Amino acid sequence: EQHIIDKFTGINLTAYKSSDKGFDYRYSDVAVYYKDELVGLIEVKSEQHQWEITQNHYLEYEYNGKPSGIAATEATHWALLLYKNNNVEKEFIVPTNKLKEIARDYINTDRDVAGGDNNKTKGILMPIDKIQELQELYVIKS
Repeated sequence: EQHIIDKFTGINLTAYKSSDKGFDYRYSDVAVYYKDELVGLIEVKSEQHQWEITQNHYLEYEYNGKPSGIAATEATHWALLLYKNNNVEKEFIVPTNKLKEIARDYINTDRDVAGGDNNKTKGILMPIDKIQELQELYVIKS
């Protein structure tokens, strides 16, 4: 989260942990303001090691039979940080609604899998290259 907060804090922009601004942390991680006006909420996810092998991001949408992750977030943008050797190797920030559109194409396919502790979650094994394509289409420009 701090990586994204630092990225979006600068001239006229300020970013905070969503919970510091009264938002429920379960539905977004970072709140971004232009001067004093809320301009976006960002959900921040990271992958530590598996992404290098699988080239996928596990995009959770259900926990214990209830919407979670991308299905529950109020975030306008989804940030994915891919770590290698404890450093951010790749970073993607994409519109949540566009990521949802792509994820729907994978429902009820071999990419729609159970995961987490005791397989309590459901999620999409989202190809990182699809997220990169979204980044290229909808990149946030400084």
